[in-house]
Amino acid sequence: MLHKPRILEDELVADGKYIQFIRRHFEDKKKRGVWEMVKRKTYGPVVSVAAITPKNELVINRAYRISLKRYIIELPAGIMDKKGEPAIKTARRELLEETGYDVKTLKKFVVSPANSGLLGENIVVYLGTGAFWKQPQRPEDSEYLEVLKIPLRDFPKFARTLPAHTTLDMKIPLVYFLLSPQGKKLFPQGMVT
Repeated sequence: MLHKPRILEDELVADGKYIQFIRRHFEDKKKRGVWEMVKRKTYGPVVSVAAITPKNELVINRAYRISLKRYIIELPAGIMDKKGEPAIKTARRELLEETGYDVKTLKKFVVSPANSGLLGENIVVYLGTGAFWKQPQRPEDSEYLEVLKIPLRDFPKFARTLPAHTTLDMKIPLVYFLLSPQGKKLFPQGMVT
């Protein structure tokens, strides 16, 4: 059987408006240790949407991320910051705010750690089909977003020829693979645990 450390306690080091810096004390086979990590102050996981139009286009954002000091090609996403709001409703709201698009159907597609070494949270990617433009986007003041629609058939070329100073978030190639014939064969319901 695979060994796992025994978690002893969490020590709050810093408590910000949106995140907490935590020192998680643990005991492994030989000694006690401390793992430094970050936790968000939210009501659930980070949610994201892979929205597909009837023309088989993926609706994505090119966003400037202050933390990385560069542009990122990413799925519309957000944190669950409204108490009592279900994750699927947060996902739909974030898609509408960040892109102006809505979807006819929305289902849980991928659940995975966002960054297992640093963050104590998962990200839930929803697959939205029948995406349609509904209203002008309404990003928050600190969001710098350009909405892109990329035909899925053109995604490999797009990913190889990104604009300067732009990085591709790794969730998008995962979604592209899961939507491919090979991905659908291996993971017919997506990667939901």
